[in-house]
Formats: sequence, C-alpha cells, structure tokens
Amino acid sequence: MNRKFLIYAFAAFVIASMAVSCNSDDDYETEEYVPSSNVAITSFSLGANSKILANLDSVHFTIDLERALIYNADSLPKGTDVSRMLVNLQSGGANVEVNVKNGTRISADTTFTYSNADSIDFTGDVHIIVTAADEVTKRTYTVKVNVHEMLPDSLCWNRLARRDLPSIGGRVLEQRTVKYQGKAYCLMNEGDGYTLASIDNPGNNVWSKQELALGFTPDLRSLTATDDAAYILDTEGNLYSSHNLTSWQPCGTAWKVITCGYAGTALGVAQSDGGVLKHVAYPAIEGAEVPVEPTFPLTGTSDMVMIDSQWNLAPVGIVTGGTDASGRVTGNTWGFDGSRWAKISEFAIPPHTGMVMVPYTTFAVASNWTVTEYPTLVAFGGQLPDGTPDNTLYISRDNGVNWNRGDSLLQLPDYIERVACADAVVFSSTLSVDSRSAIGDDEWTWMPAIGLPVWYSVLTGVPASRATQPVQEWECPYIYVFGGVNATGTLSNNVWRGVINRLTFKPIY
Repeated sequence: MNRKFLIYAFAAFVIASMAVSCNSDDDYETEEYVPSSNVAITSFSLGANSKILANLDSVHFTIDLERALIYNADSLPKGTDVSRMLVNLQSGGANVEVNVKNGTRISADTTFTYSNADSIDFTGDVHIIVTAADEVTKRTYTVKVNVHEMLPDSLCWNRLARRDLPSIGGRVLEQRTVKYQGKAYCLMNEGDGYTLASIDNPGNNVWSKQELALGFTPDLRSLTATDDAAYILDTEGNLYSSHNLTSWQPCGTAWKVITCGYAGTALGVAQSDGGVLKHVAYPAIEGAEVPVEPTFPLTGTSDMVMIDSQWNLAPVGIVTGGTDASGRVTGNTWGFDGSRWAKISEFAIPPHTGMVMVPYTTFAVASNWTVTEYPTLVAFGGQLPDGTPDNTLYISRDNGVNWNRGDSLLQLPDYIERVACADAVVFSSTLSVDSRSAIGDDEWTWMPAIGLPVWYSVLTGVPASRATQPVQEWECPYIYVFGGVNATGTLSNNVWRGVINRLTFKPIY
C-alpha cells in the first residue's frame, strides 16, 4: 500500500514586543533619574533613500531615555553607507542641535541646528542635544547607526578552524562519524588497525582515542547510531550491535545494507533466499518487512534526520539521495513513519549520492527589515551520476518536500574540497558577550561579530523584551563535517566547522 506523508513547513515565529510605561508625578521621590518630557526625543527614524538602501525609513530604532541612547538593535547590511543619512525625529524641546565628531565625510567637527533636510555623518560620533523652552534644561543623546561587520546570513567556514581527523597515527584510509547519545564518535581505519575517537563536543577538540580489536572486518561506512545502540555490518553482511562502540555483539542476522537509524531501531535492506529485496528492522518492527520499492535508494543516502510534526502520529525520519537497486542515482527524499517508507519529495534535489544532510537554521529578511528564522534542512556535498563530486548546497524549509538551491551566501567556498560520503553533525557551543566560546575551545578560531545592544524601552525602568537581564550567553549551533572522498578516491583528512554568521551575534529579544 502506497502512503503519502503530509509534512508541512515548520511555523516560523517572530517575537518583537515593545513595552511602554509612563512615569507619574511621584517619580521624583525615587532615586531613579527621570528625564523631563521637555527634553525627551519621542520618535526617531532614518529618512527614505533608495540610493542607500531600500525601505531605509522602516529600520527600527530604540530610544532609551534612561541612558540617553538611540540605536538600531538589528544592524544594517554590511557595506551600508551611513555618511549621509537624513533623520526624522520628534522631541519636546524648543531647540535641537546635532554634534558630529570624527566623521569621515566632513573635514572638521561640527554642530548645527537639526533639520530633516540636512544629512548627518554617522561614521563619526553623533550626539543630539535637546534644549527645553527655559533654555536651561538640556539632554544630550548618543545616536548609533549600527552596520554589520560581516554578511550576517552567510554560511561561514573559517579556514583557521579546519582540523585533521582525530586519528592516532595520522594516516586514515577510511572514516565514519556519527552522533550517539549526545557525543560524536569517529571510527577510523588507519591501515594497521582501527581507532575510535569520541568527544562530548567537537568544538573543544579534545578527543578520547583508543585502538579497537573488533574481531571482524567492518564495513566502516555502514556504522549507524540509534537512540540506544550503534550498529555495523561486517564485509560479509553480518549485523553487529554495541552500546558503547567498543565492544560489539553479533545480532544473528545478515543484511545487504544498513539504511539508517530510526529512534531505537536500525533500518536496512536484506535479500531473501529467492533474491527479493525487503525492508528490515532490528529490533524487528511488525509489518515493516515488505518488498523494497524499485526506486528506493539502497546505498549512498544521507544520514536520517528526525522530524516531529503535529501532522503525524509518530516522528518521521527522512533521508535524501542515493542509488537504487538498478544503479540509478536519485535526489529524492524518502520518509519513514515508524512502519513504512514513502517518497515525500515533490521538488527534489538533482540526482546525488553520498550527500550530507543536517537540520539547521536559516533566515529571511523582509522588505521592512524584519528577520524571520526558519528551521531548515541543509544538504550538500556528494557526487553527481557521472561520479563528479559536487559542493552545491540545497535547502528545504518544508521538511524535505521541496528543495531549492541555497543562495550564494550559503554556498560552500572554493577552498573546501569537493567530496562525497562525508559525515556531518550539529553541536551547539555557548557563546558569550566577550566574543569567546564558553566551552574553552581555544583550538577553534571564533568569528568575532559586532556586539549588538539589547532592547530597552523608550521610558525609564521597563525592559522592552521578555528578558529581565541583558543577554550574556547564548547557544550557537555549528555544523561539523568529517572526511569525505575526493574525485581521485582519496579520503579527505579534514574536519570543517561552519556557522550562519547571524547565529553568532548576540540575540535580540
């Protein structure tokens, strides 16, 4: 029976809440400073100028009257020219002046009376002085127009962050890396033996390594992890299991391939005595042992990604790409719902085998400069049907139903070698406001980003977010890519770390 999975896009939620409070006449009895409304700036925006940036007047600015700060918490795109900006503001003052120092456009420091027809050079230090009608009460505001120092939505692979595979002898012939019970395990064939390296988080680059005496010759690339065990085939097709990846026990069955791990079960394909290929599972799943569909990919699929959705009774595990029993390469995505497989992709990736696929996050910036975060499947690497390795990156925001080529900011750089059959895992590291990882990974070079201020309310004492304290630390997910085989069949002795730059920025709530 053919079944179709109804998998829909994840809902993307944008949280942007502003809280406004009013001070009473009794506020003078407290120790808090309350600025007079006669010198308060009540609105601030940039003037429209499509030659600089589309919808420039839609950029949101925060007015912090307590600290006399005005700034855009979400920075303008890298390279935005802020040397000639028009400003629209309203205040309760009788006179408003603009003071600019150290600007790049003007040759001398200057102070002039504010007019929305006069441009301001925000490359310098800009202050706005508001004077009340009594000509005595004044308030000076510091104004910042923040601009990103890097392309925020690009997928960055820092050259300095490259590492060798965590071998003992340094000469790796074959490797397979999986994520199991929150740790990364890298099993390597070093020619004269097998090495297992493990780590809590690849970001700290401190691996535990040991030589293994397996007692059988493993099909290394068949290594697969489930929720509670790891599985591997030997070169004869016999299935073995392990709970620690060091000691292995035979399962008493032989398979043609291990397809993937689903929850606590290994999924694969076996061949009956009559030569019929059938889906199998270990431990067995009632009703899952059915003939393999002719277009189902037997080899070269990505690792499985688990998708939880309100539209399904059970989580759906999906794989992408591979080669079917007839040798035909596919780019389709297949899903398993706990009992049956079905092809779920409507608009597939071009035919590839040996791709990596990971769950990640991408962003979309609307015309009014609001940023929406999307859970995204990211797939890249592998090789084309003619055997040519390919680094083209594809994304799906609807759980593998539709795939599109990622834009240029997401594509892998030329200095990363094109490989197939690499492995990718995602681990989060704790970043902090001092631009260093809190896990102590001095071995990796962190990409510094411009510090972004947290949002405050336009009036004293009310934070304009759900956070009661400024953000000091946050979790940042990194993609780690291990190994892969190049066009000559040689194993790549590389571990790369990638991240969407925006994820390294201090969050705005």
